[in-house]
Amino acid sequence: MKTILDIRTAEPQLKELVAQAEAGAKIVITRDGKAVARLLPVAQVSRSRSKPMPAPSHSDHHSAGEEYFEPIPPEYLAE
Repeated sequence: MKTILDIRTAEPQLKELVAQAEAGAKIVITRDGKAVARLLPVAQVSRSRSKPMPAPSHSDHHSAGEEYFEPIPPEYLAE
């Protein structure tokens, strides 16, 4: 089952939405009618990725590494 909620509606229900995602529900968060985020259980996300997404460099706390600004690879955005 897929639940689609506007971010303003989702915010006060976050605990319940996380519990639903843990139970396997697919939850899509929208802003101004456009999908901006999905809630998925961690196990499902881990299985869907062949390799972890690189983390930004934290050597300088005031700037992110160059990889932070690269586009998100399509395999991380696919349903």
